[in-house]
Amino acid sequence: MPEIKFDSHPGLQKEWERVREKKPLAGFDVTKYTLEEPSDASGLDAASWEKSIKIAQMQLEYQKEKLMENLQLLEKFGSNAWRKHNDGLDAIAESFDNDLKEVQAKTQAINRKRMNDQQRSYEKLNSLKEQALELQMKNYIMTVGGERKEERCGDT
Repeated sequence: MPEIKFDSHPGLQKEWERVREKKPLAGFDVTKYTLEEPSDASGLDAASWEKSIKIAQMQLEYQKEKLMENLQLLEKFGSNAWRKHNDGLDAIAESFDNDLKEVQAKTQAINRKRMNDQQRSYEKLNSLKEQALELQMKNYIMTVGGERKEERCGDT
């Protein structure tokens, strides 16, 4: 890999080193969201409990602020996002409808061709059947005629 310098950006430099070394991305640090009660030794100490309560209140306030920000963003951009999402769904549905119509048209064309082929085959089979019957009839007439001539020739 080429050597790229991020001297003025230590965070980018650290990340670039991680990528170059092909190390996986570290997961989210969720320790700041956990609430722990004071340990056994300080569990009886009121100050440690007050500290835990303050941390819990601070986290609750932070979550409340994030919720308010998210609600404001949703109020500001949410309806447009849903409209765009619905427009996208409508476009997908229209595309599927067009694809369906195209497939139905192709199916109909194939069925028409098949029906025409079957009709032509039916007509050809009927014609061949009639020819076979005519030939059988001629063969029968010739056989009967030949037998009669043999009888006449044998009689004379």
